[in-house]
Amino acid sequence: MKRIIGVALATLALTAACAAIAQDEKPANVQVRVGLVSIQKGDMRPADTLWPTLAVEFVIPKVSVVNDGQTRLCLMYHTAKKSGVRGEITALTLDQQWPIDTTGTNPVYVGLGAGPYWLKTGDSGRTAVFGGKAFVGYNITDTVYVQGEYHMTTRASKRTDRGDAALITVGYRF
Repeated sequence: MKRIIGVALATLALTAACAAIAQDEKPANVQVRVGLVSIQKGDMRPADTLWPTLAVEFVIPKVSVVNDGQTRLCLMYHTAKKSGVRGEITALTLDQQWPIDTTGTNPVYVGLGAGPYWLKTGDSGRTAVFGGKAFVGYNITDTVYVQGEYHMTTRASKRTDRGDAALITVGYRF
């Protein structure tokens, strides 16, 4: 049942993004980020291990809830293997980003996001939980940027698995 709800939420979010994109005259921006993640809590945290991460984001045009802001749909995947046990976190979040300075002279931005996260440790199967994130970024150029994030999730049922994580990524806007 949780898998069906997760797929339904993902489908709904992608449908909304496609509808917004179809109404715009130009295609939406696509952003790709790679980086490293440090898992912070529970069974998902293998000691002294940084996980690689990959994120693909779709900017949803004309949907920002704040002036000069940006709304994006973010699909993120982290994975690592230690002592033969693989851990995975997949997240689908709707993010709102806004600049610190609306004059365009300050390249720093901040944001918040929330959505479903899917956690998997070893052979336990995927568990859907709700999570959120806060982030701060710095635009190096119009296309290259760095972003730091902190993610927090609810606990995966009776286990101690949580997707709480700190990460740093480098991104490229197409």
